[in-house]
Amino acid sequence: MRLDFRPLELENSSLLLDWVVDNKTCDDARLNVAGSSSTYACGQNTNCSNSDNAIGYRCHCSKGFRGNPYDLQQGCQDINECEEPETYRCEGKCKNKKGDYECKCPLGMHGDGKDGCQGFRVTAIASVLGAGIFVVVIALFILYDCKRRKREKLFRENGGLMMKHQRVRIFSKADLAKATNNYKESQLLGRGGFASVYRGSILIDERSIPIAVKKPKEDDKIQINSQ
Repeated sequence: MRLDFRPLELENSSLLLDWVVDNKTCDDARLNVAGSSSTYACGQNTNCSNSDNAIGYRCHCSKGFRGNPYDLQQGCQDINECEEPETYRCEGKCKNKKGDYECKCPLGMHGDGKDGCQGFRVTAIASVLGAGIFVVVIALFILYDCKRRKREKLFRENGGLMMKHQRVRIFSKADLAKATNNYKESQLLGRGGFASVYRGSILIDERSIPIAVKKPKEDDKIQINSQ
């Protein structure tokens, strides 16, 4: 008989390991969990599951936790879902909670931020309102500019430029009386049905300027004698 001790070729071999903790179920292992002789292998924030293939159990991190479920000192640690938006969806304001997280929809929207919010965001509403106000302001500016151009055109067509450069001064009744020597008869130029015209002169910019003053006639006094 000849034995062949050539090495086995394991390059393409597959190996599946199925292991469990102890030879107890989860319930049996938890019986003395608070005692000094406890052999329960699952740390904090973990779940225990019985093996399907043999007597024993396995430890798993609870939902919302990660780490080494067999670490009796630290156990599994809380996951901060708000720091991992690629994995944990949130379309609103994210708040981490132990083993979970909370996601509130933005102002003006409703629903669960984890699944998707419905409605319009305040930023979108503000953008629409801002665009609307901008359009209104532009329209009012164009309207104002058109009216201004129209007024300027009418001003030019009606001799406004000439009137603008003319110097217009208003004189008091006393100034006119002084200029006509108190409406002296020698200053009278003529009389009409409603007014009399007097010549005079007035000092403007240290120059004596001849003027003509039209003075309305005073109403006749009517006396009514009562019987």
